[in-house]
Amino acid sequence: MIQPLATGPLDVIGDVHGEVEALDALLHELGYDAKARHPEGRRLVFVGDLCDRGPDSIEVIRRVQAWIAAGRAQCVLGNHEMNLLRDEPREGNGWFFDEDWHQDHADPRFAGCRPADVETR
Repeated sequence: MIQPLATGPLDVIGDVHGEVEALDALLHELGYDAKARHPEGRRLVFVGDLCDRGPDSIEVIRRVQAWIAAGRAQCVLGNHEMNLLRDEPREGNGWFFDEDWHQDHADPRFAGCRPADVETR
């Protein structure tokens, strides 16, 4: 669970908040391919808040998990991930908590959020 940061050049990214298209655009701008490989060997470090509020927290989390498993990224959990792990519904994370999704979905700020299914939880 605790490990030192990778050596060499790093790109530090925070507050993705489920914005998968913005993440894709940023990685492209930084020179990464779709599998988070960089031609110069740079590595990604995510500093929390991968999820909540944006349209596709599930896809952001899946991608970051895959990149971590492949050794191309590291991640520090933020308060939004900790809320999910502690089973604490908060504004913007109704996509994860089935009973709160309809309430969040009614809020125009979160109307486009993809809800989690049983397999995702």
